[in-house]
Amino acid sequence: MVPVRRIILLVFCYFLLLPCNKVTGDSSLSHEPIPISSMQAVYHHEQGDTPLRVSSTMRQEVSMVLSEVYQLSGLNSLQLPSSYYHIHFPTPVVLSLFSPVRHPIDEIIVTLPSNAWDEHHLLIKNQQNQWIEYKTHRTLSIFVNQLTAWNTMQPR
Repeated sequence: MVPVRRIILLVFCYFLLLPCNKVTGDSSLSHEPIPISSMQAVYHHEQGDTPLRVSSTMRQEVSMVLSEVYQLSGLNSLQLPSSYYHIHFPTPVVLSLFSPVRHPIDEIIVTLPSNAWDEHHLLIKNQQNQWIEYKTHRTLSIFVNQLTAWNTMQPR
């Protein structure tokens, strides 16, 4: 009778810990792409704002970046950098139940590093209109490179 109790306890613990694996990114289930129907991108810099063209591969890349958000990094609502990419979603994006972002996403910002050794940062606007920094398993460089390359190749 004792082995049956142990088996039941082990099965119960497995299902109890399964959502923890999804939050930390250890499970492949947490990296399912988020459907994004449309998005608008603007490059903010010291000279003004430049609207950017967006392709379907860029939407897929943003979808993968958002699906791999795993940790709240900090509050960054005091001052935005001098240049960054601002992405607006006409239809709010809702992440999985196990994501640290618990609200629909209307806008995100991808900051540009000040030098080549720094990383890009992902800022997500919360419902109080504050920019919150999040960490993602997927690099933001791919998306930034796609935006840069696509908009330098395409004529206006």
